[in-house]
Amino acid sequence: MPTGPRIQTHRLELIAGNRDIVQAEIGDRAAFARLLDAEIPAGWPLFSNDEQTRSFALRFYETSPDADGWCKWYFLLKDEPFGRRVAVGSGGFWGPPSADGTVEFGYAILSDYQGRGYATEAVNGLVGWAFGRPQVSRVIADTFRQRPAAIRVLEKNRFVFVGPGAKPGTVRYELPRAVFDDVWQRHSHL
Repeated sequence: MPTGPRIQTHRLELIAGNRDIVQAEIGDRAAFARLLDAEIPAGWPLFSNDEQTRSFALRFYETSPDADGWCKWYFLLKDEPFGRRVAVGSGGFWGPPSADGTVEFGYAILSDYQGRGYATEAVNGLVGWAFGRPQVSRVIADTFRQRPAAIRVLEKNRFVFVGPGAKPGTVRYELPRAVFDDVWQRHSHL
């Protein structure tokens, strides 16, 4: 089992990736499943978890061994029938916070597991983890306009539209620390 950061949500366990996990994901499906201690569905890898993304993550871990949590995360569904864990998605950050405290992230859920709130739950966990680090001042995410489900996930997590994204056809959403802190404080007293 990986020894890096973990996030527990209501139904998911989010496990931070590392070089060994990403290498196994690229070339050894059985080792990948063993390292995550989870079933890897036939639909893996996700459309957004392509060769380029996995290569980026591998380079990141090779050049930034002390940046635990600032790249790839795997979303594991807990308490599936028969006590198994299933990899239902992945996501993560494009590196540690910039000089102004900004981190960018992305996420995806396997199509067989979409529409059940797992993306909203995973995003909430990742955002909470990021804002648990004092150097983070805002979290941003780019998505495509024609992906209303992805936009709803961001909006449910209090992200707001701020304009065009970095790539053509994308839009950017952000969540500033002040908004996150306000929402967290109001809900932590319930």
